[in-house]
Amino acid sequence: GASDGWGGMDNRAQVPTNGGWLSVFDERAKITEEKHDTNQSNGGSKDGASDGASGQEPWQISGWSDIKDGAVWRNAVHDIIKEMELPLQGKAFDAGCGVLAFSKQFQEFFPKWELLGVDGAESCIRRIPQLWPDVNPENFKVGILPNALEECNGELYDLTICHGVLMCLSKEEGLETIDHLLRMTKQGGFCLVSELVDVHYQKETEEAMSRHWQHANYGSEIPTYTYYSEDELINRFSTFGKTWVGRVQVPEYGDRGRYRINLYIRK
Repeated sequence: GASDGWGGMDNRAQVPTNGGWLSVFDERAKITEEKHDTNQSNGGSKDGASDGASGQEPWQISGWSDIKDGAVWRNAVHDIIKEMELPLQGKAFDAGCGVLAFSKQFQEFFPKWELLGVDGAESCIRRIPQLWPDVNPENFKVGILPNALEECNGELYDLTICHGVLMCLSKEEGLETIDHLLRMTKQGGFCLVSELVDVHYQKETEEAMSRHWQHANYGSEIPTYTYYSEDELINRFSTFGKTWVGRVQVPEYGDRGRYRINLYIRK
């Protein structure tokens, strides 16, 4: 209902400008879902949140496929969230939540927090109850950013999250997404927009993407990334509250720690 901040949201029909990315994520989740279904029908079982059928951890389904060690993912998420002084209990909204790779890792550090979210890839939303049986599937909807956030009314959330998503939207859509998230964030709450690709590392990022694409065999052209600079982000959002940037400082996280900006806004 409207009280939960969702209204009557269903934005499936609206395709983002940079729509090539959506089909990649949708396909990724579908492939692991099919392997999961086959395994389940053969009497297989999976251990914890990892999808034993496909050998895919949640963060690998979400695109961090080169990270094999769960401790690296855990440390990277911790490195991102430790910048914020968060209460022990609260409500978080994850825009572009995927299969909850980031927000469920966040919840491991803050187990009393409630999670809600939206993602454009329908197959990702379908995977959530399979990967995380403890989650209320009603909290996660299919919807395209930024339009999906238009009907989220009021300052409902102690933390709004957009992790590793905005490189896949146009600049206009990305900035509008952050505007919506700030509108949804309570006074004194935080808006976290992590893994924005730094324009100063565009050449290195494109070369890395090209290598990854050849190995991954996605069967499509490489969609383009959208790039940001620290200055443009701080100038654009500092009127909303204390605004600062950071980078992941976990060595095993690789070059993306240097190439990507984490934006923090305390409303």
